[in-house]
Amino acid sequence: MYKKVVVITENKSILDFLLSDVHVLKRGEIFYGISISELKKSINADTQIILINAEEYSNNEIFKMIDIKKRYACNAKILVILNEIDSNFISECLNRGVYDFIEKDSAPDIYNTRLLNCRKSLSDAQKYAVLSSFINSTNCIKPKTGLYTYKALKECYNDLTDLSFFRESTFAIIALDESTKTKIAVNRLAQNIKKILRQTDVVAQGSGRFYLMLPETNLNGAKEVIEKISDAMGNDIKIRSGIGLINNQTFTEIEKNITDCLKVSVLDDKLYVIYEEKFASSLLSNKDVKLNKHYKLFQKTYYRKLHSVIEPLFYRTEKLYSSKLPNVDVAQYANENECLFSLKKGAAHSKLILKYDGFSKILLKISHKGLDTPENTIITLPLNKFDDIILSKYLEQFYNEFCEN
Repeated sequence: MYKKVVVITENKSILDFLLSDVHVLKRGEIFYGISISELKKSINADTQIILINAEEYSNNEIFKMIDIKKRYACNAKILVILNEIDSNFISECLNRGVYDFIEKDSAPDIYNTRLLNCRKSLSDAQKYAVLSSFINSTNCIKPKTGLYTYKALKECYNDLTDLSFFRESTFAIIALDESTKTKIAVNRLAQNIKKILRQTDVVAQGSGRFYLMLPETNLNGAKEVIEKISDAMGNDIKIRSGIGLINNQTFTEIEKNITDCLKVSVLDDKLYVIYEEKFASSLLSNKDVKLNKHYKLFQKTYYRKLHSVIEPLFYRTEKLYSSKLPNVDVAQYANENECLFSLKKGAAHSKLILKYDGFSKILLKISHKGLDTPENTIITLPLNKFDDIILSKYLEQFYNEFCEN
């Protein structure tokens, strides 16, 4: 496992001190202790800070570590923790590219300051890389808020995801709840987002939505960001959001998946909903895959029916039901993880959900909340017989049960 912040030490005493008294790392980061023998297998281009406890190693061993860093983690910054000052050694380290030095017996504030300066240097370089990605995009800034435009983000998305520090990143879409959506609230949300996010985070403003790309941030880190923004907005203004890992998705794919989560966030009155990729293969054990020779065929069949049956029928039905039920919130989405059709009016909320089991069946569930008589429906449908006629039948049942109550 590659580490972003490593401490090269053999006895771990300095590591205990850093973990307890130094607190300037970014979201989700922690000091990892490794020995000199583990250096090559523990760092790569994603490693950002390397601390060397110099008293444990000879000068030649330290110079060797610096050379290894140049080959495996060329952009990482090295800080050497010194037990005593040796001007010749310091001069040679600087010539070889060491960023800074810390005297071992320094107070925690000194460690924090040196590491903070190191982090700022790294962040400035990352911010410059982000700005460089947008430099050729026309009309890339919203004049009123200073945020990137949706068009610019879409154009620059591929360039951004090519940057090394975007390899482990999350994508989020934030919108105001319709009950509290005003121009003042939109401006307030824009200012709070700018205030809370880091200079390397990317924020674009679209029509009623804010699009966030959070580099070097896992799902827990993204949830904390959304919670901070919500707290800043106060109890009188609600926000809704979808969150997901970027991985290798195109902009079109990630936008659709996170928009689906945003819809659920709105429907279920939640602060955020997370998109977690549950590919059909994850439902199968290695043994199952070997036994089931038709696994890939089943998967391709499901994807074909998703795009040729479910998506178009859901879309047409949404338009039809919206015209028939003007006072009902009608919403739908369809993706590889889950397909949902929703009717909501006040406390009454009905859902039709489709899920693929990874083999040869589709699970269909109709659930009603806030209605008196309808019972929930859960059935399993054979994938090879699933078509628009069958789906239309259950959509009609779903509609009638909602309307009858």
